[in-house]
Amino acid sequence: MTARDLSQDEAFRAEVRQFLQDELTPELRADGRRNAGIFSDYGPGNSWHRILAKRGWSVPHWPVEWGGTGWTPMQHYIFASECTLAGAPARAPQGPSMVAPVLLKYGTPEQKERWLPAIRSGEDYWAQGYSEPGSGSDLASLQCRAVRDGDEYVINGTKIWTTHAHFSNRIFCLVRTSTEGKPQQGISFLCFDIDLPGITIRPIPSLSGDHELNQVFFDDVRVPVSALVGEENQGWTVAKYLLVHERSGLRSPSQRVRLERLMARAQLAFGERTDAAAQRAADALWMRIARAAAGVDAMQATDLDALDASVAGQEPPLLPSVGKVLGAQGRQLITSLLVEAGGPAMAASLSQEDAQGRADGLDVPEDAIYGTKAYLNDRAASIYGGSNEVQRGIVWKDLETGGLKPTDVNLLHGQLLGEDQADLRDALVMLDAQVCRLLQVGPGTANQGATVDQLQLGGEPASQPETGGWPLPAWWAQLGELGALSVAWPEAQGGIDAGLLGHGQMMYSLARGVKAQAYLASVVLGGGALLASQQPAHAELLARVGAGQAMVAFAHGEPAAHGDRHLVQTRLVRQGDGSWHLSGRKALVLAAPWASHAVVSARVSGKDHEAAGLALVVVPLKAAGVRQRAFKTIDGACASELAFDNVSVAASDLIGEAGQAAGLIDALLDQATLALSAEVLGLSERMIEDTLAHLRQRTQFGKPLGTFQVLQHRVTEMYNLRALAMAQTRRALRDLPADAGPRAYTASATMLVASQAATEVGEGTVQLHGAMGVTEELAAGHYFRRATVLVQQLGSPDWHAGRVADVLRARV
Repeated sequence: MTARDLSQDEAFRAEVRQFLQDELTPELRADGRRNAGIFSDYGPGNSWHRILAKRGWSVPHWPVEWGGTGWTPMQHYIFASECTLAGAPARAPQGPSMVAPVLLKYGTPEQKERWLPAIRSGEDYWAQGYSEPGSGSDLASLQCRAVRDGDEYVINGTKIWTTHAHFSNRIFCLVRTSTEGKPQQGISFLCFDIDLPGITIRPIPSLSGDHELNQVFFDDVRVPVSALVGEENQGWTVAKYLLVHERSGLRSPSQRVRLERLMARAQLAFGERTDAAAQRAADALWMRIARAAAGVDAMQATDLDALDASVAGQEPPLLPSVGKVLGAQGRQLITSLLVEAGGPAMAASLSQEDAQGRADGLDVPEDAIYGTKAYLNDRAASIYGGSNEVQRGIVWKDLETGGLKPTDVNLLHGQLLGEDQADLRDALVMLDAQVCRLLQVGPGTANQGATVDQLQLGGEPASQPETGGWPLPAWWAQLGELGALSVAWPEAQGGIDAGLLGHGQMMYSLARGVKAQAYLASVVLGGGALLASQQPAHAELLARVGAGQAMVAFAHGEPAAHGDRHLVQTRLVRQGDGSWHLSGRKALVLAAPWASHAVVSARVSGKDHEAAGLALVVVPLKAAGVRQRAFKTIDGACASELAFDNVSVAASDLIGEAGQAAGLIDALLDQATLALSAEVLGLSERMIEDTLAHLRQRTQFGKPLGTFQVLQHRVTEMYNLRALAMAQTRRALRDLPADAGPRAYTASATMLVASQAATEVGEGTVQLHGAMGVTEELAAGHYFRRATVLVQQLGSPDWHAGRVADVLRARV
């Protein structure tokens, strides 16, 4: 996106905000705040619709000739987001967003003229007649009949779960006009008035006690033939088109509003209590909120991915179904936490009027009443529009026949970087293909999967000395020749200045061959530290790393740290002659047996847990006083424990000023966290592909495993979680904030989503492979082993959740 686009979007955002400030009355805001249903009741919802219509904004997504605005996809996103965040009533979509697109595509000119203007103005209010008592999600089994009688259809039957039918003056219905052929055949789509003779509406109170739902009965109801939209008996095609619109749309804005409400309630939940029990409860709740917040961020990234696809003129086939499932799950999680935060007051069953403004000081919090109702109503989120189980079936059908799509196996797909960075994107995609060919695994290779031999696990002979100095693996030099090791660095250091995006793409690519560990240690962390140095010797070492002629380890973690980034007990003490002595221990230093040098963190002043007083120093691992115990890691790489006993260090070996390295250390670790998130995607890609192949090929009880629905749903959940992590990681790699606080939040929130994907995909892969999955025989097990290590490598999921929670609590 260009600077001009950004400035135009910000100007548009300001215009929308001003409009909302001027037109969104306190009463309408109150309804938006208090409404716990899917959307507001007719009164406030239609009042807001009419206000928008006066501005010409009631149907912005329609064609301009029918009252649309001609906005860009980003402007549509901004408008919807700002309305939701401002507390505007949620308008019923049945007219503007469901039947209107159908009329625009399939309606006759007369039908468009008859119905569209009244939808746009708010004069007409529509209901949807799809579900029936005996059909559930099996829409094709509907039995409501419409029999042609001259110039009319005579309708008999019933529709159920008909939202807001009691407010509506029109309804669109699926009816059976023929019983021949398959169930999907013989269905027609009709639009007509809902107050015709023979129509009866019976209310169905919801779990929350609200009246949103109805059952509608049709007894010899006569509608004109002109009510038919599209061709007779071709209504299934129309219905599917409408369902795509129903399942599409933005989900993150409403989740964001619920999240903000949840955080406010959590902050108030324990009042001024400072006792240990209250603190434990508050901390536990905020940890769960942190995970929910990370999910909202990822859902927003998914919405933006859909926006990118729309700009590019693409329609990703699985995105509506994946978004429907993930959106429902996220919404339900947040309102369940709101119930928990509300405590016993959530049992209240007062009206909003009774609960507010009472003079006796016994007010029931508004959120308490809202929270329980919202939780109960949100049970429907995974049912309406096609249940989550149905959506998983849709995803499975596509995965079964086509496997992962190009957008699933290309970290930098489509328009993500914008046209002004197309050359960078293309260069990284080409390098990804070259790395795949080198490792003989992944897209562009003869073998889409990988064998254990191709992963080259085990690396070096078992007789390698514990003191380190292992010869560099052959593939490291080959990566250097390709330019893969320096791609992220500036041109002066031999790269193309791809930055964090370059790191992400390389970690993603190398994950397929379980080779990313060395890149993380020697390029992202060690190399990143060397880039910050002004010393000529460090520049020379960096050049050797980029050429694949050396590795440099990053020695930071210590035995007692347990994820605490600033717990550094290794000491760097200045001597009288101006030199320094380094003493201490470092645990699990990745790539150290292969490395010639290590970038070591040490304390020059301050207490063990303080950020102030840290330094980074480059130490040759063959220097006097350095002791190393090298070993293989369970995921196929290598690491060492390092001990430094009064190692002499020159002033020129320091990176930057002594005592001022904490900011650089934190930045490097946050960048490495996102690089690990990208690795999760590469590992998950391979595990899902291997699992799909196994389900197609393996038979049990005389059937392919892929025919068992429970297994289909398990693998689609794996796919959905990876899709969520993919969207969030793409955005974070591109837009990681420079400021420490936002950067820390983004890195840890992304890792929370990625770690959930790594765990669920890995465990699902092993489970669905059966007994073979717990052996050394399959490459999938090695991917899972790496994923298991990865999740803990730069902070456990709880550590990242705590970090996110700290940022969120400070915001409230």
